[in-house]
Amino acid sequence: MKKGILSLAFIFIILNSFGQNGKINFKENYIVNWKNISDTNYTIYYLQFNFDPFPMTGTMNINFLDSLKAGKGWTLNKQEKKDLQNIITKKSSFGKGECGTFYTNAAFVIVKDKTIEGYIDIGCSYGQWNFNPENKIAGMILSNRGFNLMTTLLDKINIRKKK
Repeated sequence: MKKGILSLAFIFIILNSFGQNGKINFKENYIVNWKNISDTNYTIYYLQFNFDPFPMTGTMNINFLDSLKAGKGWTLNKQEKKDLQNIITKKSSFGKGECGTFYTNAAFVIVKDKTIEGYIDIGCSYGQWNFNPENKIAGMILSNRGFNLMTTLLDKINIRKKK
């Protein structure tokens, strides 16, 4: 129940934030095909909010648009999009379960033709990934393989953004 309420609040914030911008539109039903996110038609933004394993404040009602406007978001390059696709399209990247109380650490927002097609809300010390729309291949909790691949991907993004 808690997860459902948090997900609805998360969606509401995303929809209102991007909808007010006028540059990026939203749909009531997300339709991203997770198997095709490395397509050149998709732009993927990575938003990083904290590395705190147990963030207790400030990450439940994050306004993603404000974060992008403030320069806190990064656009994934072609290889990073492929790396993300490799994580989310392999069952071996995920296990079963959930961490409990979910606090956001980061997010990937997937945009096509200036319209949000989906997002991945990342929390619980980066170990739980909530997909919207649902990713039928993936679970929620990263396996050791998935966590290692995610760490490599985020290291690449963070090294590139420092240049």
